[in-house]
Amino acid sequence: DGASLMLTPIIYSKIKHLNLPSATIMPYIMGSGFIADTASLPLVISNLTNIITAHFFGIDFWKFALLMFLPNIVSIISSIFVLYLFYRKSLIKRYDPEVLEVYPPRYAVRDPIVFVMGWLVILFIGVSFLVLELLKVQVPISVVLGFCALLLTLATLKNSVVSVREIALLTPWQIVFFSIGMYVVVYSLKKVGLTDSLVYAIRWLFEAGEPFAIVGTGLLSALLSATMNNLPTVMIVNLSVKDAQLSDGITQFLALANLVGTNIGPKLTPIGSLATLLWLHILEYKGVRVSWGYYMKVGFVLTIPVLLAVLFSLVFVYWLSPNP
Repeated sequence: DGASLMLTPIIYSKIKHLNLPSATIMPYIMGSGFIADTASLPLVISNLTNIITAHFFGIDFWKFALLMFLPNIVSIISSIFVLYLFYRKSLIKRYDPEVLEVYPPRYAVRDPIVFVMGWLVILFIGVSFLVLELLKVQVPISVVLGFCALLLTLATLKNSVVSVREIALLTPWQIVFFSIGMYVVVYSLKKVGLTDSLVYAIRWLFEAGEPFAIVGTGLLSALLSATMNNLPTVMIVNLSVKDAQLSDGITQFLALANLVGTNIGPKLTPIGSLATLLWLHILEYKGVRVSWGYYMKVGFVLTIPVLLAVLFSLVFVYWLSPNP
């Protein structure tokens, strides 16, 4: 989510800075948003869905990283490949280098203090999560992120280039209420037996064979994420996988397949993930409107091959792993 939100304004500004046609912005905007989600598999801290699942099934930091190493490599390579095939005719061939002489890149850093603090905060977040995980210290993620937000806020006070008030006003608070509404809907579905249906589906897939169970769970998770958001999906599928009462080995890989589905599958629709909703909000504020029709057309073409490639790579990792 953070990568998508940081890269989008940078890419937009770069296209404008180089005086390139507005039509050339779409491949790079869509590419950054797509990669930000599909490349969020390697570590527990790479995505909130990873954190929820790893803690729920007790998968430690390093084991998670080992099992997800190959799927993440496959995800990145296949994502770049399908993005290139889809947008190859729209990619920038050249730009006017004189533009950089008029506006040198160094002028992009308007507040050096916030710039430096931003890099330090990113480093601090990564190190903090890693150390806390290794030490098994139970500190809420919100505490770490809240402290980092406070540091960035204090960094803005010196030069007053970044307006905290403007950030608060531009924050899409409606997405918070959207997410709460999604949770209410999902728990209502759980009450009427949705998890029971998912448990039956997972067991049926398992009876057909472990590869079918892994790929099927990932596809099911992707479909649910695209229709009702990935955060509620990751929790309800996790509950279903656990209730299926299969062996620990296959249960662990079904949980990882659920993550593949909830990290990649949401790109099928604009409501699939919180990151996409925030991404669309930023683009709209910048004057770039991505219609739902265009997004879903591109999302379907890009997501399906990447999703299948990553799920099959996860099956390969399962075959290589010793049975518990």
